[in-house]
Amino acid sequence: MDYFLYKGDELYAEDVCVSKIAEEYGTPCYIYSQQTLERHWQAVEGVFAKHPHRICYAVKANGNLALLKILAGLGASFDIVSGGELARVMAAGADPQKVVFSGVGKTTAEIKQALSVGIGVFNVESLPEIHRINIIAENLGKIASVAVRINPDINANTHPYISTGLSSNKFGIDKNQVLSVYKTIETLPALKAVGIACHIGSQILELTPFEEALSCVLQLVSALKDEGVLLQHVDVGGGLGVCYDAETPPSLEDYAATLLNTLHKQAPYPLELWLEPGRVIVANAAILVAKVEYLKETAHKTFAILDAGMTDLVRPALYHAHHNIIAVKKLKQKEKMMDLVGPVCESSDFLGKSRLLAILPGDYIAVRSVGAYGFSMSSQYNARPRCAEILVHKDKTQSIRRRETIADLLSHEQKQPFVKMQALGNDFVLLDLDDNKEMWSSDKIKQLSHRQEGIGYDQLLTLKRKEGNQFYYRIYNADGGEVEQCGNGARAVALYLALKNKIDSTLELQLLTCNRVMTVKTIGPKRFLVNMGPPDFSPAAIPLQMPLQDQYEIRVDNQIQCFAALSMGNPHAVLRVESIENASVQSIGKAVCLHPCFPRQSNVGFMQIIDRHRLALRVYERAVGETLACGSGACAAAVIALREGDCDSPVTVQLTGGELIIHWQGENTPVWMEGEAECVYEGWV
Repeated sequence: MDYFLYKGDELYAEDVCVSKIAEEYGTPCYIYSQQTLERHWQAVEGVFAKHPHRICYAVKANGNLALLKILAGLGASFDIVSGGELARVMAAGADPQKVVFSGVGKTTAEIKQALSVGIGVFNVESLPEIHRINIIAENLGKIASVAVRINPDINANTHPYISTGLSSNKFGIDKNQVLSVYKTIETLPALKAVGIACHIGSQILELTPFEEALSCVLQLVSALKDEGVLLQHVDVGGGLGVCYDAETPPSLEDYAATLLNTLHKQAPYPLELWLEPGRVIVANAAILVAKVEYLKETAHKTFAILDAGMTDLVRPALYHAHHNIIAVKKLKQKEKMMDLVGPVCESSDFLGKSRLLAILPGDYIAVRSVGAYGFSMSSQYNARPRCAEILVHKDKTQSIRRRETIADLLSHEQKQPFVKMQALGNDFVLLDLDDNKEMWSSDKIKQLSHRQEGIGYDQLLTLKRKEGNQFYYRIYNADGGEVEQCGNGARAVALYLALKNKIDSTLELQLLTCNRVMTVKTIGPKRFLVNMGPPDFSPAAIPLQMPLQDQYEIRVDNQIQCFAALSMGNPHAVLRVESIENASVQSIGKAVCLHPCFPRQSNVGFMQIIDRHRLALRVYERAVGETLACGSGACAAAVIALREGDCDSPVTVQLTGGELIIHWQGENTPVWMEGEAECVYEGWV
């Protein structure tokens, strides 16, 4: 049973209308039902509950992190076939001891990775692999647990591309060589044989092949016992089929009864039973939703041309697999026979042929039972970004994989090194464009700023040498807008250039922003003085659309807010408060920032005087909101406090992210900002 059902004429995923999901997240998209996934896991777990067992979910079927986390929370073990899948299950919080590493082509790097995290067992498939694991484990000072995967030469009567148990297949070790292989393992100091494994294929619709395969394995267990080799578990793999159309796969109860009866009758001693199901757990837990772009009539047939194709779901093209396809909204019109095809330039690009449907252009269709080998086999062929994945749980939805963008398609071919920097609680991504002429679009800046899906930063800084100690310096907020100056960022830039030996740190560094030149002096290994320029109180510099005076007043929520205004390369309003903790930064800050008196908006500082050399400050930054630190905001507040006689220079400004020291000698002199910076890490985008 799954939770994709019609309510009236509308298809629902659990308690959410599928049409609404498609409108919100776009198409094509995979939609997963958490309740279906959990139900199927519990059903598999339940039928084996009376015998010691381990259910190792086959990650290759679907490795989305959100789904793996759900399964890990339910107690699942995991069957992996690559280092990438190992990284996924570890990121999902899996216990490495509950991981089985299968597959014929394990690389040296993957074996080291698996041994380093301490996986439970390797299912080994050749003598060269066995010797490689032994050498690597010995070098690492570890003992690797292994189970030999045998090839029983049994026909599972499934599609030839997903049959794995015949002697003509690449998988496993010939059953006639198994005894000698275990004897070899006994001579290797860094290996320990703990089990025996077998997997004969996928989408198997009969019980006899499973019974024959397990019987073959247990005969080998008996022969090994006679040789003094005792094992702890037998792994029968996965492969139980599901119903895509008119198939009649065995029930879980009959499947379990067949395996357990065979085990109880033929095992020479008690063995734990391990299984590696994937499809039977996740296949029916998802649908693929696509939009009908066109209905194309020809002399021979009708084509429904979709925005999804073989790049999103390759099983029909690869295996001639059948998936039921239904309309997301039932229409009261006559059904018509049609082929459902995609936009990919291949004649094999179809999701279904000769289907009776009542659909129109602009409607949505749902391809059922796509949770297994659907998204996991998707591609970017024809330069098509991979689609989104959405998880539904009761009446809630969440994106568990965002839709790829064109920038994602290009990202591995246009690499740009970046450095993650921090200064006073602000974090920056710095791009040195000396050897790169790429223009950084607003969309790309926004993408990189995202904390979960990009790198994450408060501001993006770009740097390009002009000459000597002079550099072009550009500052972008997370919304893609350019900022006139940033002192915290200037310190980060100075540290980067010093660490890379790109400047003479005994000389001043000059940074050319979009509207001014900033100078930076190095006064310690990570400490810098930044010349922020003189404060400007003129309306043209702020700019402020109200009469010039020392204090300004505006009405916010029927209350008068008094503030001082000035420019530190960008406009600032400074409000005095009695208690910095109780300041209404979000509400009043946003209202002042967006007030019509500031045509270009303004940063808004909330200042509490502590003593003659110290003040506390919180800042609402335009296009950002409340920020941990704002260097120019600290300068603006200190200047107001000094100008009005409340403080003496230097002034220590205490912000949420840390402290800055501000030096100012009075009218027409520059403001100097003193503080530190840190280099966090380097990477590529």
